[in-house]
Amino acid sequence: MGHGPTYLDMTKAIVSLYIGLAFCAFVLTLSAGMVPNLGEELAFDPGLSWHVRSALFLFMPLAFFAATKTWPKSVLGWGVFCLLSVAMSLSLPGYVIGLLALLIAVTMCPAKDNAGSHPEDVATRSRALFATVIAMVAFGVVLRLFSFNEPMGRDLAVYAMVSSGWLEGLALYDEVWDHKPPALYVVYAAAIAVFGQSPIAIYAMNVAFFAITLVGAAIAARKLAGDHAAIIAAVLFGIMGSDPLVEINQPNVEHFLNAALIWSLVLLLPVLQAPPTWVRTCLVGLLFFAGSAFKQLVVFPSFTAVLALLIVGLRNQPLHWCARVGVIGIIGVAGWAAIALAFYAGGTFDSFYYAVFGYNQDYAGSLWFNLERTLRRGNLPFYFFVFLLFGAYHLMRGRETNHLLMAAFYLGVLTMFWTPGKFYDHYYQLFLPLIAVSAGVMIAQRYAGRPIWLLSVIAVAPIMVSFGYMTSPERLAYVKHGRDAHGGETVESRAVGQWLAAEGYDMSKVLHWGAEPGIYFWSGQPTSFKYVFNYPLLNGSRQEAMTKEFIAQVRCEAPTLVVVKRADRNVNNAALAYLQTYYKPAPGYPVYQVFEFWEPRAGLPPCDAS
Repeated sequence: MGHGPTYLDMTKAIVSLYIGLAFCAFVLTLSAGMVPNLGEELAFDPGLSWHVRSALFLFMPLAFFAATKTWPKSVLGWGVFCLLSVAMSLSLPGYVIGLLALLIAVTMCPAKDNAGSHPEDVATRSRALFATVIAMVAFGVVLRLFSFNEPMGRDLAVYAMVSSGWLEGLALYDEVWDHKPPALYVVYAAAIAVFGQSPIAIYAMNVAFFAITLVGAAIAARKLAGDHAAIIAAVLFGIMGSDPLVEINQPNVEHFLNAALIWSLVLLLPVLQAPPTWVRTCLVGLLFFAGSAFKQLVVFPSFTAVLALLIVGLRNQPLHWCARVGVIGIIGVAGWAAIALAFYAGGTFDSFYYAVFGYNQDYAGSLWFNLERTLRRGNLPFYFFVFLLFGAYHLMRGRETNHLLMAAFYLGVLTMFWTPGKFYDHYYQLFLPLIAVSAGVMIAQRYAGRPIWLLSVIAVAPIMVSFGYMTSPERLAYVKHGRDAHGGETVESRAVGQWLAAEGYDMSKVLHWGAEPGIYFWSGQPTSFKYVFNYPLLNGSRQEAMTKEFIAQVRCEAPTLVVVKRADRNVNNAALAYLQTYYKPAPGYPVYQVFEFWEPRAGLPPCDAS
């Protein structure tokens, strides 16, 4: 007489079905890039790529329960399961996602940590952790080779070209302009000095800081919950930290911020009754300062972390804790004072101050308006929900000092996320190291003895679908940014830059009007023009003065060729009016959809003309 399916068979079937669906989605995504079809046309809408992958998250909680054999035992438990599934897969306003995350975190929060430590397994676990970290670093290094020649996003091209100009002797902010703090250009300039103005410089920065952040996430998880947590964190960040849909396969500024923040967390953990040593305190101060020298918004997680340390200090040895906090603050103030003095000594302080502080205030707008916009906004990727869920979980455990510090980092990073008010996909990179650490800790503590590799695969299976888009660098650019939007612009800017290099153009005599400095990068040459993109000429409190400066430089340096972004031909701006007066569309050049070439008209004005 035959027997029906057993409980074990059912749980295996659920897990297998979930992983199978993710694998099929990956194969379909991969094959669509090899054999063009209607589905591929739809995939070039960036939002669709998120939704296809997010649909898989509807089944993740079910697969997790099946793999751990921890099914909900009450109506409330099943209600939480349904909410969790829906929240991970649907696009909802931010305030709804936040309330759901808080509700679910309350029900998931255990009475106490139950991570057991078995001394006889320590050596084996340590070897497994080392092997996992090495394997995940290698995974990220190899995976990024598939996007080695991907057309760079606008931000990266700006950073590269500003740094190249700086290396050529142009004064930062005064003779070559961007609006990020100087540490970003120091790193880019160092990479370009070693590897040249080439994709290998971009690749080297990306893999180096990916590895630094991954190791930091593993160590932070290990300090919180042992080797199993560290192994899970390493696997999760190895996958999430390579997710092309958040553009983390290229080194935008968030890439460097993550490294500074995760290692400051490592140095502060575990938060015990005794304050950290003076050496650790100074290193934390230096890391917070370094992070802020890449992007000023690191002041928010720095402040919330320091506030958490003060709360701990009120419970234990307040004088010693306050002294440590004071040192962290002094290092940050001293670092920025040194930067300001350096620009003051060079006579460019005013240019530095406007670029880094004045223009950025105009760019970001009101912090509270941006918060309100965050709460109203739908179509937030699932990373936002998961981040709020873990942040709420740590907040509920805030009486324990380690959880208090984690909650402080979550709050600070969340403030960093909403403050600019732009919600670009690359901003979500800021969530990933903390998510990896918290997920590693929660899985290791709540599911001790369970198959951690299987749980890790369940957690990242939908994310791995996006690796199927990496069949070509061009396709990946289209999927990330839209073929008829910025993705198409980046692909053409690479083609234009490479054509200019092949034709032997001197890029010091080629001017770009628009916001795609990739044409300079892919030419392999720096540019001598101050404004490698035209945003500061179109907005900001010094728009008029900068426009006059742009015209004066163009008049005196008289470019022999102007590469014009077609979409920027109709803006109401004196700089464009000048170009239209003295330059005209040139025949005989390659025809592009995004760009066109202009040549000088007869009778260019002399350099001293008014």
